[in-house]
Amino acid sequence: MDTVYEDFLNTVSIMDDLSLEGFYGNSIKMLVEKRDTMNTPEYLTASLEIWLQDKQQYGKKIVVNFINTFFKLYTNALNTDSKKTLETLTSFWRGTKNSPELENLSAYFELSRSNQETKQFLKLISQNQKPSIAEKHQAAKLVSSTYSKGIEFIGKTLTTCIILQKISNKESYDFFEIDSMTVFNKVKTFNTISNNQYQDLTKTINRSIRNAEAHLNLTFNHKDATYTLRKKVNKKIIQEKISFEKMMMEIFPNIGWYTQGFVYSGSLLSLAFENQEKFKSLVKEIQEV
Repeated sequence: MDTVYEDFLNTVSIMDDLSLEGFYGNSIKMLVEKRDTMNTPEYLTASLEIWLQDKQQYGKKIVVNFINTFFKLYTNALNTDSKKTLETLTSFWRGTKNSPELENLSAYFELSRSNQETKQFLKLISQNQKPSIAEKHQAAKLVSSTYSKGIEFIGKTLTTCIILQKISNKESYDFFEIDSMTVFNKVKTFNTISNNQYQDLTKTINRSIRNAEAHLNLTFNHKDATYTLRKKVNKKIIQEKISFEKMMMEIFPNIGWYTQGFVYSGSLLSLAFENQEKFKSLVKEIQEV
């Protein structure tokens, strides 16, 4: 690949180093170890099969719904302009030749690293019958920080979603104008131009938590295991209580489900072009999850 994509390639190298240390688990470590002996369809297939074989993940059917929704978005855009659609999806990850710094693999890496660290810490303290107060606060902070990174990453994917919908609508667009929007405005724009076809994607975003975490308006109380979220409503500051249990079961998982749906739908799209037989086989497996 052209060295113009230096930022993208550097991130690939860092992710490989962490993977080879076993940071993401043995399955990913073994996959990276043998990647050089595989072609792209084989590698993508192996990646998807690792996910399919994971029987412990909570909410896999929701990931399948995300995959289906993203694929519908891609298909509609491809039917209008396949070249622009594929360029848009490719440039999301590695940037463009003129603007390689627009790559988003580094943002995905930060999210995946933070999410893995959070999972590992939560697993560690769950083995302790009496975690310390400091450990409880650290766990709560890791969860809210990772969620914030997740919303930031989702915001980046929404730029791509808006562009794909504009391609479907045969509308012109300005990448930088779209990319500079707030997450709230991206959601609003995407829903409007798509006639709310993809609300399953956008309804997962709790922008208030992300903004509060970024501006230190989200605090945790270990005594009742709740977050306190302070936000402005009609020129007033109001408080909302969120239990740690609700955060972990209903709010936090959404960023992982969405991200997996985005990544795996892209992998499937690549397979659809490169290996139709394997694509059909994997789609069948995924729909049976």
